[in-house]
Amino acid sequence: MKHWLLLALLIVPALIASAQTLKPVTVVNFVHPPLAYLDATTNEPRGAEIDFYSTLLNNLGYQPKFVFVPFPRVIEMIKSGKADMGPVLIRSAEREEFALFSAESVLTLTPVLVVRADSPLKHLTTPADLAGLKIGATLGVTVPTFIANAGLPALDLISGNNFTERNLRKLIAERFDAFIDVNPLNVMVAAEALGVAKDIRLINIPDTGTHYFVILSKKSTEAAKLLAGINAALASRKISLNSFIQDELR
Repeated sequence: MKHWLLLALLIVPALIASAQTLKPVTVVNFVHPPLAYLDATTNEPRGAEIDFYSTLLNNLGYQPKFVFVPFPRVIEMIKSGKADMGPVLIRSAEREEFALFSAESVLTLTPVLVVRADSPLKHLTTPADLAGLKIGATLGVTVPTFIANAGLPALDLISGNNFTERNLRKLIAERFDAFIDVNPLNVMVAAEALGVAKDIRLINIPDTGTHYFVILSKKSTEAAKLLAGINAALASRKISLNSFIQDELR
């Protein structure tokens, strides 16, 4: 008994010391369940992406501090270096001016057009299928090429938090005919929460799929070290965002 007590007295301080040596990094995010959201009771960060980053960064010797802001501010915080990392995002030439991206994507999703269940639109084949429709989207979100090249009038844009929920409310209220969402997982979670899942349909937007990468601020002093560690961890195939998503959806 004394032997185990002595061992415990040695191990516990060592574990505490180890936890204390984790280097803090700021990870900015926005509410988009089931990937990232705040627990309704505790206000603590939750979601598949939160668990993925926590595990990934802890294994690399870092302790993430998650900060939730509206999506446009996510980009601004990465640009300015106020955040070391951001949520998994689409890679673009514009973003590469101020950010570094993981060597491989961690998630691929098919962007969708969300319509009311009674909409005459059943599928998308050519941009002409969208003629005459008023379409909503979220400020700052990458618009799929199929729609960006469709020659449509200006999109009805919103910003801020809970944008999928707000777009759903506008759709059901017939304030527009459809809205774009690049995260179909988020749409269904929000629709279920609002009780409108049976009132909407998701139509796949013809595209090759939207690839998401880990993003880091070029102004972060840890960027190079973080990127090397993240790339090695992803290449090992020992950690997968998809596995955390499946756990979250169970």
